[in-house]
Amino acid sequence: MGERVKVLYKGFELSLLPIAESGTSPAHSRYSYSLHICHRTVAVSQDGRKAHSFSYPTPIFASEVEAIGAAYERGCQVIDGAWGDRNGRYL
Repeated sequence: MGERVKVLYKGFELSLLPIAESGTSPAHSRYSYSLHICHRTVAVSQDGRKAHSFSYPTPIFASEVEAIGAAYERGCQVIDGAWGDRNGRYL
C-alpha cells in the first residue's frame, strides 16, 4: 500500500490512498485507489460527520502517481457534481 495523500479542494479534504496489487513484484505492480471525502471544517473526532468514500477496486493504474491522480480527479468530479448522483450538495 502506498502513502496516503491529503489535499484540499473547495473546502473539502480529499484523502487519497494508492493500493498496490498483492502478489506481484514492486517493479510490475498495478494500482487501485481508495478515496475519502469530508468537510475540512469538521473535526475528525466528531461522530456523524458527513463523509463519503469511493474506491476503484480493479488495479489498472501503472503507478502510485497515476492512481493518486485518478483518485483526485474523481474527488473533484464528486464535489463539483460532475460524477454520478453524488455531488457537493450531499457532502
